Amino acid sequence: VAAEIAALRAGLSEDEWQTAMALNGYTNEADFAEAQRKALLAQRVRDAVLAPLNGDIVQVHARHIVVRTEQQANDILARLENGEAFETLAQELSIDVTTKDRGGDLGWFTANELMDERLSDVAFGLEPGQIAGPIPTLIGYHVIQVIERAERPVEPERLPLLMENVFMSWLDGQFRAAIIERYR
Repeated sequence: VAAEIAALRAGLSEDEWQTAMALNGYTNEADFAEAQRKALLAQRVRDAVLAPLNGDIVQVHARHIVVRTEQQANDILARLENGEAFETLAQELSIDVTTKDRGGDLGWFTANELMDERLSDVAFGLEPGQIAGPIPTLIGYHVIQVIERAERPVEPERLPLLMENVFMSWLDGQFRAAIIERYR
């Protein structure tokens, strides 16, 4: 922290430094140093938690069919076992309007990108070509098929949301661990 403050202070007169601190709401250097320490610690935690997102990460490419009832999902599984095409059944039967016209294609995603953790857990437990279901979620019952699995970079437009999801997932884990520790 001292090095950070020295770098910020370099080239400023004492008056300029005091003015800069005052403009940022600090009345003394100790308060400023404490704020810098907290900010630096928070950045280091963020960097450590998000480090796995640098480079290639495991992603799956999958498709799904969403229906209202478990029985409908079981009927779809039977039809798939009899050789009907997944894409055709998705277009005909899925209630997911965002994917049905694409044959249920969800595209590529990481373990932290799907809205429902159960669906993500199942998808990442499957090998390419495997089908699973019914998977109950808030919107219905899913039948899912993994098309491909690969380590690949995350597209830049998906990165901000993924970073937020990964950080919130980590934070949730820390919170749960603290609660468990507290009640031991």
